[in-house]
Amino acid sequence: GDGGPGGGPGGGPGGPDGAGPTALQIVTAGYVLAQMAVAVLGVLVITSEYSTGMIRSTLTAVPTRLPVLAAKALVLTAATFAVGFVGVLLATVVTSPYLTDDPVDLGDAETWRILIGTGLYLAAIALLAFGLGGLIRHTAGGVTAILGTILLLPLLVLILGNWLTWVAEAAPYLPAAAGERILAESLPAGTPEIEGVSLLGPWQGFAILLAYVAVVLVGAALSLRRRDA
Repeated sequence: GDGGPGGGPGGGPGGPDGAGPTALQIVTAGYVLAQMAVAVLGVLVITSEYSTGMIRSTLTAVPTRLPVLAAKALVLTAATFAVGFVGVLLATVVTSPYLTDDPVDLGDAETWRILIGTGLYLAAIALLAFGLGGLIRHTAGGVTAILGTILLLPLLVLILGNWLTWVAEAAPYLPAAAGERILAESLPAGTPEIEGVSLLGPWQGFAILLAYVAVVLVGAALSLRRRDA
């Protein structure tokens, strides 16, 4: 992703004003590592049954197949959202005594959008991984695909963007980069636009990530319906 403890999703080298990470960026910084954990979990939720052969028993019990995919996706979504949201709330409580100069304002709507958005982003990444796992049906391949998508692809685009303008312009629309916009703090009024960079709104970016998720899940559903277990 393009955020992180140092860079933060708010833009610039630190907070929106470039003066260092804000309180919200500090309490949500753990999502960078958490996304890798939920990505692996998302793949395992579907591929573990293929590796053990249990998928045949499952599909024998539910021959229509698609309810199996839907049930797994629903449980995965609920679990990852809950863990992400509760985790960032706990981080807020634990770090609040140390952030007296720049406290997290729990009375602010943007604060709650970012806190809830942490859970939503992690759930979406887990679903993206789940869909890739359903398409590939192999744990190592699925993990490689999702980690490559959220970690390696942005780096590759960053490098190629130095020579290819259209690649640089496409960077904000990558799955992780777009989805992370839901964690972004608003830029101060009067901040000049960054030339050549598309600053997606929080919900615009998250909608793009959900579009990737939808495409992959549809592919996984079609694969489950048409291919032998």
